[in-house]
Amino acid sequence: MGGKPTGRFFYGKVPSDLIVEELGIKELLPAYLDPTLQPEDLITGVDFASAGAGYDPLTSEIVDLYGLGASRIGVLGIPPIGCMPSQRTLKGGEERECVYYLNQAAQ
Repeated sequence: MGGKPTGRFFYGKVPSDLIVEELGIKELLPAYLDPTLQPEDLITGVDFASAGAGYDPLTSEIVDLYGLGASRIGVLGIPPIGCMPSQRTLKGGEERECVYYLNQAAQ
């Protein structure tokens, strides 16, 4: 914010930033991979946003966090992944249509 790189996928405020700001926790969630991240930042929340990273329950950092004792994990703003160009190309047939079951999973 303020013209300085944050290390996050999106440099504006995302829904999770607006929530923590409204609750008075902090103005902006720091990026999880930010080299200046402090342990106390993990307690009040960090931003895991990364484009096209996908979610694999066997390797996800979310599962690792749960194993370390995290009890409240929010996943916000999941787009209709069945309409993403990669999924339309791979699974949308010759017409490259949106993939219904993937959109249902995102809900």
